[in-house]
Amino acid sequence: MHYLVDGYNLLFRLTVPGTLQEKRETCIAWLIDYAKEGSASVTLFFDSRVTPTEELERSHKGDLEIVYTGPGQTADEAILEWITTATHKANCCVVTSDNGLIRRCRSMGAQVKSCEAFSTFLEKRKAKRKAPSEKRLLLGHLCHEYSRWLKAFEERLK
Repeated sequence: MHYLVDGYNLLFRLTVPGTLQEKRETCIAWLIDYAKEGSASVTLFFDSRVTPTEELERSHKGDLEIVYTGPGQTADEAILEWITTATHKANCCVVTSDNGLIRRCRSMGAQVKSCEAFSTFLEKRKAKRKAPSEKRLLLGHLCHEYSRWLKAFEERLK
């Protein structure tokens, strides 16, 4: 699956506190982390009114591709252009809550996920990774029990 993320559309729906720049950095960090796992590739699109050239500006942060559109092109147009050139449109999932873009992407054969659903997924995923899993807690308990029994048997053998 290749996620094509409508950047500002997602940023305005994140529930994390902070300025626009702080939210952008948080979003980029979460997407880098998600893309790093290799289960999906991610391209993040931002509208950019100020770029050094008239063309798209692309950069990579880890496994995340970030696209800043050139003057006169919106992120929506860049996403649609990307889908147009994709060989397997059904493997594209556009993350947006823009109803016009949703209709156009679906008519081209791409999948769509709302920004709300995707941001909730990212936030829950981030929270889950912070909290110790039940397996880790159980493993810690078993290691403690193993150490306790080993010590008891060693003392008995003395």
